[in-house]
Amino acid sequence: MDRAGAVGEDGPTHHGVFDVGYMRLIPNLVCMAPKDAQELKDSLEFAVNLNSPVSIRYPKGEAYYLGQSQKMELGKSQIMSEGKNVCIIALGSMVKTAIECTKILTSENISACLVNARFIKPLDEDLLKSLASRFGLIITLEEASLDCGFGSAVLEFYEKSGLLQNIKLVRAGFPDEFIPHASREELFKTYGLDAISLADRIKKMVRDKVSTLK
Repeated sequence: MDRAGAVGEDGPTHHGVFDVGYMRLIPNLVCMAPKDAQELKDSLEFAVNLNSPVSIRYPKGEAYYLGQSQKMELGKSQIMSEGKNVCIIALGSMVKTAIECTKILTSENISACLVNARFIKPLDEDLLKSLASRFGLIITLEEASLDCGFGSAVLEFYEKSGLLQNIKLVRAGFPDEFIPHASREELFKTYGLDAISLADRIKKMVRDKVSTLK
């Protein structure tokens, strides 16, 4: 899935924000979203050797390397960093943004756990259960439409598992509308998906939660 997410100067007709919604509804289709160039290579090798149809989404732009490579296992996410106040589950290209966001939060004395989702389908259900037992606030972050997106899949899992009542789940992504023409950076700022906007939003939620508990 080339040009997954916002495509900037390619124009409004080329934004790839709807694929998560329709791909995850197809039975037996494995859906992947690598975080960087190395993980894209690993995902391709994994897909070739898997006896199943696979979709792999990756964004427009230059390839980059975030490090922390980990062997690909079907439906298994990767914990990039540990934390105690909030958990951010980032999908694909948004892992880079989430890393920047967690640095900002750290400077504000907010400790964030960061998870690289890697798979849209199947979900890492064991990890999601563990996260629900450890965090009262969980954020999903995706460069895709929120309707029927990755965050919706997580929401559905928690509801089905009876865990939704124990956590506050917040989904961050693009709204249910056609995205206009602008650079990727401008679009992320407009829709609150840049690191600074996300950090500000999370800081308010964490502090509101602390105030409620007092």
